[in-house]
Amino acid sequence: MVNDYYRGRATRSDAERTIESARHEQWFSQILLPNSGNLPDDPKRTKWSAAMEYDPTEVLRRVRVPILFFFAETDRWVPVEESIANIRRSVPTATIVRMQGVDHYMQTGTPDSGGPTSKRYVNRLVEWLRKLL
Repeated sequence: MVNDYYRGRATRSDAERTIESARHEQWFSQILLPNSGNLPDDPKRTKWSAAMEYDPTEVLRRVRVPILFFFAETDRWVPVEESIANIRRSVPTATIVRMQGVDHYMQTGTPDSGGPTSKRYVNRLVEWLRKLL
């Protein structure tokens, strides 16, 4: 609901109700909300809105060096299937790796808990770099 407000698809009062219904939850301090959930009058004039609406595909089309993308099995922040499809259309030569058992940060354990970085991720990255060199 909050993201919908920043994208102009929901009213401020609906987004505020959603935030207030969760503000007392133990996990609330762990979620990523701009300005601690205090909504701006004009969300379209915020960095948060600009970041959410940024489409990197135009930039990716101009890249002329090898690119490696990792996607986590568990990712609350990235729409994985849509992102992979967009990358394949924009940079058909890119290498795309799906990592099982990791979160957005390529960490293992409970998703988004700050667990250790996946050794498989590090090994796969180093392997890819070595092939380039």
